[in-house]
Amino acid sequence: MAEQGKYTYRGRWRRERERSPEIDAIPVGGAVERTWRDKTYRAQNCDGYWLFNRKKYPTLYKVVCAIVGEREFDRVDGKKRKMCNWSAARFFRLNDLDSQT
Repeated sequence: MAEQGKYTYRGRWRRERERSPEIDAIPVGGAVERTWRDKTYRAQNCDGYWLFNRKKYPTLYKVVCAIVGEREFDRVDGKKRKMCNWSAARFFRLNDLDSQT
């Protein structure tokens, strides 16, 4: 059985689902899709990770970072952090799903 710690893929996948009801609403085996800059991107929700372009990602946010790219930001303590400017729910327009039904 895979580890269930805080920093494992499953741990990060579980925390993302706990924090975001929109992402939690996507069932295991389900997928999200978005056309962005004339290309369609699809990520599948597997049990404990997201599958995108035959690679495993611990969170849907990391899938978005792989699509749009990351920028380096300076933190207050002087260290650098890589982030992207999109949230996963906003990029895949998960908030709009309720208004479409």
